[in-house]
Amino acid sequence: MKRIKTAALCALAALLALGAGAFLIYRLTRWQGLEAAVVASPAGGIPAELTFEPEGGGIRIVRFRGLFHAGELAVPSLINGKPVTSIAPGAFSDVAGLTRVRLPPGIRAIGAGAFARTPDLEEVLLPASAAPALGENLFSGSPGKLIRGR
Repeated sequence: MKRIKTAALCALAALLALGAGAFLIYRLTRWQGLEAAVVASPAGGIPAELTFEPEGGGIRIVRFRGLFHAGELAVPSLINGKPVTSIAPGAFSDVAGLTRVRLPPGIRAIGAGAFARTPDLEEVLLPASAAPALGENLFSGSPGKLIRGR
């Protein structure tokens, strides 16, 4: 009973936070030491799966997989109560239908080719407060561009 109440309170808190740009994580799975979160955006966005792993005191996004038409995705600031701090090399590569990615302010590193061969990607939005280390060829084979200050 205590677990049910805790889960209900967490879900309620997540729903209340949606207006502030948070995401509702409605399924967590674990496979070969990695975890995956299925997230839904506050604008009634498209559910997506982000595979992640712990990295230092934060979270590293390892892979993105749109479950339906991808559209726009805002990477959550927190997963499992830890800040999302990096994007692995190739994490968003080879994804058709993904048009825009909003990164959280806590991003400190974006790996090489993170958005490579993503044919529909127009832009990756980076908050003005974020100054991540950038890997090489972020958009190789992709029309996307990095826009700072949003």
